[in-house]
Parts: sequence; C-alpha cells; structure tokens
Amino acid sequence: MIRCLSNVFSETGFLQILDGLTVNRTGIFHIKEDSSPALLRLYIDVAARLGVELAGMALPLTGDGPEDALSIRIDGEVAAGFCEIRLAGGGVCISASCQEDLERGTAYFATCYPYDGRDKSLQDHLEERALQCLTALTVDGKTLQVQEITGTSEGGTVTFSLSCPNRNEWGISKSYEQAKHHFQQNLDVRIVADEEAATCPEAVLCTALRLALENYETISPYGVQQEQPGCRNVKFRLAERTATIENRDGNLTFSGQPQALAALAESYAAEEKDPFDSPLLSDLEAILSAKNEIGQALEAICQYDGKEAKPSALVTREYTRAMVDRKGLEHFLAEKWGEAHLLNFNDGKEVYRDHYRCSWEGRNFLSAFCDEVLPAVKPGDVVDLFGRLSEDTDVRRSLEREIERKLREKGAGIGRIEILRSFKSGYSWIEERVLPALKESGWSERVAAVEIRFPYLLNERGDDTFEDESTPNYGRHRDDPLKFFDIPTRWLQELFPVDELLQEKLSIPTAQVAFIRDDALPHTYVLTCFDEEGALIYEDDFDVKYVQKKYIKKYPQIGRTHVTCGWLSARINGRTVLDKHIASDTEKVWQILEEKIIPKLEACLLKRYGTSGLVAAQPLFNRLQINISMSEMDFDLGYRQERISTIEAMQEDLYFYLLDWFKTYGERECGSELDNVGLIMPEPEIRKGMDTEIEVILYEDLTDGAKVFSPGGDVPIVEKPVLLRSSRLTFEEGVLCQSIETDDALALHKLRILDEMVKKGIIDFYQQHPVTIRMESAGEIAEAQIPKHQKTASTLSEADRVDLLENQVVDYEQYLDLLRYYEGMEHVQIIPAETTYKGRKIFAISCICRSKGVCYGHNKLKSERISAAFTARHHGNESSSLNSTFRLLDRLLGDMAQVREKVNVILVPFINIDGGMLHCQVQRKHPKWLCHPARYNSAGFEFRKDFDNPHSIYGEARLLGKLWDEYLFDVITDNHGFEGHELCQPFSGYISPWYKSFWVPRAFYYGYVWYRGDAAHMMEIGSRIRSKVCDAINGDREIRTLNLEFADRFYKYAQRWFPDLFRLDKYEDVVFYWIDTNEKPRTANYGIRNPEITALDWTTEVADETAVGAYMGTNVRAHHISDLAVFEVLEDCPLHRDCGVRKAGEGWTFSRFRRHPLFSE
Repeated sequence: MIRCLSNVFSETGFLQILDGLTVNRTGIFHIKEDSSPALLRLYIDVAARLGVELAGMALPLTGDGPEDALSIRIDGEVAAGFCEIRLAGGGVCISASCQEDLERGTAYFATCYPYDGRDKSLQDHLEERALQCLTALTVDGKTLQVQEITGTSEGGTVTFSLSCPNRNEWGISKSYEQAKHHFQQNLDVRIVADEEAATCPEAVLCTALRLALENYETISPYGVQQEQPGCRNVKFRLAERTATIENRDGNLTFSGQPQALAALAESYAAEEKDPFDSPLLSDLEAILSAKNEIGQALEAICQYDGKEAKPSALVTREYTRAMVDRKGLEHFLAEKWGEAHLLNFNDGKEVYRDHYRCSWEGRNFLSAFCDEVLPAVKPGDVVDLFGRLSEDTDVRRSLEREIERKLREKGAGIGRIEILRSFKSGYSWIEERVLPALKESGWSERVAAVEIRFPYLLNERGDDTFEDESTPNYGRHRDDPLKFFDIPTRWLQELFPVDELLQEKLSIPTAQVAFIRDDALPHTYVLTCFDEEGALIYEDDFDVKYVQKKYIKKYPQIGRTHVTCGWLSARINGRTVLDKHIASDTEKVWQILEEKIIPKLEACLLKRYGTSGLVAAQPLFNRLQINISMSEMDFDLGYRQERISTIEAMQEDLYFYLLDWFKTYGERECGSELDNVGLIMPEPEIRKGMDTEIEVILYEDLTDGAKVFSPGGDVPIVEKPVLLRSSRLTFEEGVLCQSIETDDALALHKLRILDEMVKKGIIDFYQQHPVTIRMESAGEIAEAQIPKHQKTASTLSEADRVDLLENQVVDYEQYLDLLRYYEGMEHVQIIPAETTYKGRKIFAISCICRSKGVCYGHNKLKSERISAAFTARHHGNESSSLNSTFRLLDRLLGDMAQVREKVNVILVPFINIDGGMLHCQVQRKHPKWLCHPARYNSAGFEFRKDFDNPHSIYGEARLLGKLWDEYLFDVITDNHGFEGHELCQPFSGYISPWYKSFWVPRAFYYGYVWYRGDAAHMMEIGSRIRSKVCDAINGDREIRTLNLEFADRFYKYAQRWFPDLFRLDKYEDVVFYWIDTNEKPRTANYGIRNPEITALDWTTEVADETAVGAYMGTNVRAHHISDLAVFEVLEDCPLHRDCGVRKAGEGWTFSRFRRHPLFSE
C-alpha cells in the first residue's frame, strides 16, 4: 500500500530494489479493459517516466486492482483547468474533469513530479511543515505547477497553497549532459496508441516500458495518436497469423491476437539488447562479406563449387567474434575439396636463413696461452696467470687445471692461476678470491665491517645528473658523441648483490657492507675488511677489464657504452709477458650482429620497401628468429630471485637493442620511429665448451591477405560488402526467429553452408539463447539454426585448479580449461571479446548480478551499478595477474555477494595471449628468465599505442576500447608485473636505455595513479584506493617484508646515488607513484580520455618476471590483496542519482542519471 505522495517513484511507491537495482512492482498500471486509446496514451507517458527511473522491469505491468498501482481516470468533480493526484485504494490516482486536463496532469506526473514546479521538492514541503504524509496534490494544467498540497499531521488534515514564480529548470543534470553521448537511447521512439493498440494494453505498456528502459530522460508525449515524422514509431495491429514484430527502417509493428501480442512483447522485453541490432547480425554481415576466416572459407567454397580443379589451401585473414575450431574448419574444407590445408596469413614464410660460427672463447684463451706464454716458460720459472672469461665455474676450473698441467709438463712452478668471470667480474673476484683468502687466513670470523671503494665512470664532461625515469623512457637519442649510456655507478652495478654474499659468508649484516665513491682510486675496486675495533685486517684491489664501443655502430654520434670483456694476463717470475684482450663469446655474437646480421636485414627491408615506405609498411616482417648456442652461464644466487645469467642477458640485450635500433633508424632515416617492425625472437641456449653457432631466420607473412592456393594460381579473396536488413521477429516455442533480407543472392547459399558448420561444431557464437535465422533474397529463403552455447566440461580437478593458480605460469590451453571450469556458474558469462593477431580468442568474464524474471535495460544494467574492470597480462611475460584474476572471480562468486549488488565486474585475465604463449615457450625451458621478447604481441608491438585506434589490425589493441564502449567502466585496474631480478643489457650500458630505473626491483609491489591535476575526483578516488591498498599490502607480513627488503636493495645500489633517476614515491612504506598527465601525457588511459565517465584507470606492478612455485603464489596474493582493496573503496563510495527537470519545447523533460564520474561534485 502506498501511503505518501512525496515520491511514489521509490521503494515506498511503485518501485522495489532487487540485487541492488531498481525494478517496478508487478501490476503497477490499473487500466480497465475498455479504456480508450487516449487514456492508454497517458499510461504510456507514465511508462516513459518509469523507464527513466528503472533499471529493469518485472511483469506483468497491468493489474486487477488499484492497490500499489496507478489509476488514471476522468472525474467530473475536479475543477476545470486542474488535475488531482491523490492516494486512493492503496495506490495513486490521477484524475481530471476532461481529457485535456488529464493529459496536462499526467504530463506533470511524468516529467515534473516530485517537484512542485518551482524550486522545491514535495519532500521539502513535507519536512518543512512537519507532515506525516502527503495525500493529495492539485496541479495547474496550464503551468504544470502544484497549486495545493494536502497532507496529514498529528493535528489532522492540512491543506496549503503554493505561490512562487515558475522556473525553466531545476535539479541536477550536469553529469548526464556531459555523458549522454556515450549511450544509445530510444529518445526518438513514439508508441502509437490507437484503437487496435487499446485492445492489448499489457503488450503496449510492456513494449513502451522496455524501450524506455534505455533512456535517462523522459519523452513527452511518448504515446501518440498517429505516426510521427522523423521518429521511430511502434504500432500494434490485430492479426490472425503468428505474432510477429515487423521492422521497416526502425519502425516496429507488433501483429497478432491480444494474448499472443502480450507474450510476444514479454519475449521481446526479455532481450537485453535490441534483437534488430544485435552483435549476431553484425557477425553474420561480416561473415557473409568475407571479412574473416569463416566468411573467407564460405566465399572460397562458393567460388569453387562445381569446378573440377579444387584448391590445395585456404589462407585466411582476420577473425570472427565467435569461437572457431580451425582444425574442424580444415577438415570441413577437405570434405568439400579433397585434401586441403587451412593457413593463416601470418603463419610465416622463410625469406632467408644464415648461419655463423665462432670459435669458443675457452679454446682461444688456451691457444693464446700456448702460443704466447708457454713458449717463454722455462723449467723452474714461476708463472702467474689471470683470466676473464664469460664461462661458468666448472668450465673455468677445467681450463685452470689444463693450464696447470701444461705448466707442470714444462717443469714450471705454479703461482696463482685464476680465471674469473668477465661478466660481473667484481662479484666473481669477491666470491672466488676474497672470500677464500679470508677463510684460508682464518680472518673470516673476525670481519665486522667491509668497505668497497670504487670510482664513478664519467665521460669527459663529468655527467652525473639524470631526470626522473620512474616510468619507462622511450625518448629519442640526441647526437652526443660524449654521452655514456652507462650510468656513473657502472662498477657498483657489477657488484650487485655482493653485500648479501658477504652477509652469508662472513655472518655480518648487509648494513656493515659500505660502498664508497672514490674517484681518485687507481683501481676499479678496493675492498677493505675491519674487525670490531675498526682495525684493518684485510685489503685487496681489483680492476675490471672492459672495452669501449659505440652504442649503435650505424650512429656513432649518439654515444658510447662499456662492455666487460675476456682477458688474459700472464707473468713469468713477476714480469708481465702477456696482457691481452680475449674476445668473449658474447662479444663475438655482438660483433656478428652489428657487422653481418643488421646490415643484411637493413638491405633486405630497403630493397622491399625503400626508405620512404618503411613506416607505412609496418610490420616489416613476420619474425626475426635468432637461435644461438654458446658456452655461457645461468644460475640462481639464492638471494630472493637474483641470478647471474649471461645467456639470459644476451636474450634481453639482443631484443631491446634491436627494438631501439629500428626506432632510432626510423627517427633518423624515415622521419618517424619504427615501433612495429615484427616479432624479434632471440633464443640463446647453453652448450658448454663448444663453438658458438648462430642461426638467423627472417620470416615474412605467408600472404598479405586472404587467398586460395589452387592449381590455376593463387586467387585473392576479396571482401564483398553484404548488407543485411533485419525485417521480422517471432518467438516460436521460446526460440527467437529472426527474418533477414538481403539483395545478395549468394548470401543464401553461404548461410546454408554456415548452418552446416554450426551443426558440426566448427563455429560457436556463444549465444545466451538459441536463434533461428531466416534469410530472404528475391523470394528465396535459407535458414540457419544458431544454438545456445553449450558448456564444455573442464579437465581440471579442484586440486589441479588451485595448484595452477597458486604456482604456475598459465598457457593458453590451461587458460581455456580454467574458463570452462567457471562457465555456467551463476552470474558468470564467458564472452569472446576479441581475437589476437595470431588468432587466439581473448575472453572477458562478466560477473553481473541479474534477478530472475526481470527484463533489464542494457544501458541501465551497465550504468546504475559501479562498473569495474580488472585487466591482466597485457604484457605476455607478466604472468601472475592472470592467476590473481581468477582468484578474484572465486571471491566474487563466494563471500562477496553484497559487492555484486553494487558493482558490475568485468575481468580480462589474459589480454596478450600471443605474447603469453611466447613467454610459456621460453619459460618451460628457462623457468625464471625475464623473457622480454614476449612482452609485446606476436608482431612485437606495444599495442597500448593503438588503444585509441578502433581500426587497429591488432585485436589486442581493439579489445579494451570495445569493452569500455560496452560497459563504460568507472574504474579500471590494470594489473602488471616487472623484473623479479636484475635486468641487465651488457652491450647497452649494462642498464637498459629504456628502463634505467627498472635495473633492479624497487619493491615487491607498487602502483601508479594516473590523474589530471585539474580533476579533483581523480585525486580523491586515487588517494582512497592508495590508502586502502597500502593498508592491505602492509597487513600481509610476507609481502610487507619483501617490499621493505626490495626497497632497501634499491636504495643502497640505485636511489642513494641518483635519487632523481631512481625516484621512489612512498605512502606508508609502499611505493606509489602519482603522475599528473597534464605534465606527463598518457593518452591511452580511459580516465584521462573519458573523464566524464571513468574516475580512475590505474596500474599495479608486482615482481613476477618470472615467478614460479611459492614465489608465484606470493605475487598472485599481492595482486589479489590489491584488487580486494579496490572493492573496499567501491563499497564505501556514495552513489548519487542526479535528477533534473528542464523546459523542452512546449513541455518538460525529466532526467535521472547515476552521477559520473565517481566522487565528482
């Protein structure tokens, strides 16, 4: 029973809250069966207002009695020129003495209510006069102002008049006006209520309300007597045939008997998206136009239908939204053509293959000793030999033994024979000389403190200042021959993390190991040990052997780098007889790269595209594969995830150097960077004690587009636009039957073949409900049955699933199995959202709560609740966020039911699947490698750069824009990862030119808040998320400990020396960067690009490159903790529904909109 008129569009009136969304009560329209069309039109106008108020509708709308319902009727006792709105029969009654006054009173109720038509709400009057309730309103039909209010108080009935000047608008509508262009509303729809419509009021009102559910402002009049020019008109016609909906240029006609029309309208209302404009129709249009692999297969089948010569292969380009079984499709083609292959345009075709071989550095070292030292050795001579080689310990010890053997054969005395690592040779010196010396002398237990002095590595200008590089720096290289790509603490970097080695071996705290700059030092290092009294007990010095080289050989003017190298130094009886550079295997590889590989690649590309054509031709190749087998080292240090690996460093350096080479080449030769050249995949492997072998294979795309390989030659498959017109809908036994018209007669034949494919399970459109497609052209009809998507059972046991998410790097097949595990669970929809460049399907997981039996408006379902996106594995080698996303889904489906009532959640666990599969390919062999060649997509492109390009050739780039358009996210959490151990590029300045501040991990977990300095709401929500996340991260003892430990390492080796370069912004001991995009633009950020909708698009980072086992589980937990903290903020976030009324032509319009962005004023 409705007890007060202060606001009947609320839970105390016609509405109820189900799962956090506003829905009408059933039977809210009390309309008599013999009501006139004129009266029906008034109910339709109220339906326009209800559509604005509601997110969903519950059926039926019409009821038998007035309780909790609206009645509209003629009442001769109401004064002429006025309309009364009063409580009656437990509901609300609108009455007037004539139709004209009734229309004006209903117009007030549908547009101006619950305001008085001036400057106050009815609730204001209730509270000002301390009334218990309002029971009646008298409305002036001319001004649509409330003239008189009747209510009850403790003293009885009170009636009072209002007399204030009119206004043209009141309430709040600023947010709606800023955001409304993002919504496809039905503001141009009119419901024609004539004599035939009056026979089926339930069908009419159901349709009217369903269409109005997409609106945020009212239409007045919404119900009309006849079709309105320039509008989409909806009519109802009585007919004996099956109930249908006809569509002619957007004008809908519902035909059938009254009872059948009500059922038809109910089925139509249950469709969340307009069936006449559904994604399925767009899919079919693209398929029949040969725009994707299914369409191209159909086109090829049709082209060769009836021909004797059959194709040997079909090459496809682009992908349908649906899931395609390409093996099944290939088998289907073979059934049509005999033996046939299905290929992808970017499968890769070899352009050239080169082999290079280099002699092993160990053999060269030994030969130099035998040729240049050994002949000078005489019996009784004492020989000392010092070497540097890029070799593992066992190989170097073996070489030392061989040298000792040869010296003994000569009768020589053996002094010190020492071969240290050339890579991180300072660390090797301390590990292999200093610590054994301390142990042998018995001083190890006396050491209380260690000092290691070193000089800065400075260029002629003495450059030692740097800018903030807390984010990657992809800037252009300027001409500066004096520039060092190394930073001045180059020699300190070589020692990392030697203080932990000293802590382990000498049992002293790392704080007692001090690094001191001493530019006057005649050596690279001097190490001094002190006892507890500060007395010196040991000292040694060491010099790093290195060569200086130009960073990019083609552009020597941009600067230099310093590369540690192989060396042989020999003394006979204290006299130096040889002091010689011995090129290491890594140096030889780099020399071949600069002198052979790059020049040939450059010449090949210039021959094909010319300098002026390079930028437009990107990607320039399919894949540059560099396979290397060489004698190197690769081992863990035992401190966190730190390791020493020349083979991993070679992969990192080759990859990033080649990217930088192309970028620089483009800037200098083409006028624009080359940043999308193709996949560069160095794959070095260890083969100890063997010559280095290099294999370089350049692949190009198999074709530049779709085509058929046939005996008569290659035949391109050309797109042929096919336009489809959805003309009719019926619902037959609950199945939507959609009639489509086309002028393309061949489309019918294609549809029949498509139907075969669907029946064979080759294509799955992931339909939530089955659909029958009937296509007509020139009087001929073809039909296809599109079934409801059927869940496939997952092979994962619960134990397998937990182990996978807690401990493992997940590949594509495991990811699909995880999706199958969750598919079919309540509130979960698995949605094929896009397809990667290589053809792998990218899925979104929708976790949106829907109440059974409620018909939702698509706009309202996505905008009335907060819309939150969590994206993961944008970079293929940052793997833990995929796992944490599924852990978040577990919680959303478990103990977070209350969150689902307030927040719609869209999860994208695996964006960069192609990069992720490259990562898995390497990670399965080398579990802890950083594997940055898998960072970008399969064309080697940072597809974030194409986020603003809806026509990008990369589905990975198109994905988020599509999802944003669909769900209009309030908050986007972009979960990333970074280096779990030292990132080293030995030939590029040791520290990466693009990622200087990413040399060693700055934290275990940290975040970036991107905001506009003039947007207070971004700073508000950003600060709240930061606070909650930091509390949560600090609340996990293990993660907090790791954060502090990583920060200590970062400070000691990096930030202490160059605080600007290695900047840390902290909040409660957690690193959190606040970046004003007015100062540092970030266009590919939805909060910056669409501030009227998205409050924040922020980024998290964990040290997961590459995490395995229990350490992976810790990374997953860090992301998970952070994600849950976001929900704490969203749960506490106030949601404001702004209502506004404004003059619109001769009438008024009411708007209601959940205020965007969050925390805006």
